[in-house]
Amino acid sequence: MHGTNEELKQRSSNGCIVLANEDVVQLDAYISLWDTPIIIEERLMYDERENLRREGSLLFERIEDWSRAWSEKDLDRYLSYYAGGFRWKNLDLQGWRKRKAWLNQRYKKISVQLNDIRVFRQGGMVLATAAETYRSDQFASSGFKHLYLVQNSKEWRILGEEWRKSGRPAPPLLQVATKPPTDETESEESVRHFVEKWRLAWKEGDLSSYMACYHPRFNNRGMDLKGWRRYKKWLFKRSPERNIQLTDITAELSGSDAVVVSKQEYKSEIHQDFGLKTLHLRWHRDHWTIFRESWQPLAGQE
Repeated sequence: MHGTNEELKQRSSNGCIVLANEDVVQLDAYISLWDTPIIIEERLMYDERENLRREGSLLFERIEDWSRAWSEKDLDRYLSYYAGGFRWKNLDLQGWRKRKAWLNQRYKKISVQLNDIRVFRQGGMVLATAAETYRSDQFASSGFKHLYLVQNSKEWRILGEEWRKSGRPAPPLLQVATKPPTDETESEESVRHFVEKWRLAWKEGDLSSYMACYHPRFNNRGMDLKGWRRYKKWLFKRSPERNIQLTDITAELSGSDAVVVSKQEYKSEIHQDFGLKTLHLRWHRDHWTIFRESWQPLAGQE
C-alpha cells in the first residue's frame, strides 16, 4: 500500500493498494509497519462483539490443541484438525499423514511453540498467523506459520498452511533423555528445575507453557487435561496478574515418579491463599509432567 500524487485511475496500480498522498498521511496514525493487516472485502460485515469473542476463543483453542497434538506426536488427533481437501505442495491429506508419520519416527522428541496468534476472517475462510518455534532432537527453526481454515459443519479445519523463515537464529536442539537422571543429586535438581518452570508459567499466565507441564492423563477435581486447560484459561483471563511463591520444597523420587511438597502462597487481584501444595510427577516422553496435584490450607492460615 502506498500513496501517489498522480490521478487515480482504474487498473493503474499494478496490484498495489494506492491512495492519494493526503489519505496515506491520515491513515499513518492507525498503521504499524509490518504489523497492521490489510483485508480486502466488497462490503463490511458486522457481528455482535460477544459472538466474535466466542468464535475467536474457539479458534484459538483449536489452534493451540493442534500444536499440542503435533508436539505430543499424536498423529490421529493432529490430523483430525485438517480438512479432507488439504493440500501442501504436491501432497494431499494422505501424503501429509505419511510425511508426518515418518517425521514422528525420525525425531524422538518434538516441541512446537506458537506465540502472537492472530486470526483474520474473510468470507468463509480464516487466516491464522503465529510466530512458530519448532525444536526436535535433530532439527530446530524459528519462523512464521500461516494456517488457512475453513468451517466443516461446526468445526474449523486446516485447508492449507505455509511457513517462512523469520531470520532469527535457530533455537537449540532438544536434548533427549529416555529416563530420569540416575544420579540422586542430578535427578532432584531436574525436579526442582521443572517445578520452577511450572511456577513461572503459572505466574506469567503463559497457558501453552503451563499446560505443557501436565501429563496427558492428568485429572483433578473431576477435570481431565482439556477441562483443566479451559478452567485455567478462564482464571488467567479473570485475573491477568498473579504472584506465586513456593517455599520449603521437598522432593521424594522413586524411579520415574516423584512427589514434591511445598508451602504455596498465592496472591492475585481477586483472591489469595496460603497452603500446602503436593505435586505427583511422572516422567513422560523425556521430561517430568504433573500427573496429579492437590492443595490444602495450612492450619491457622486463610
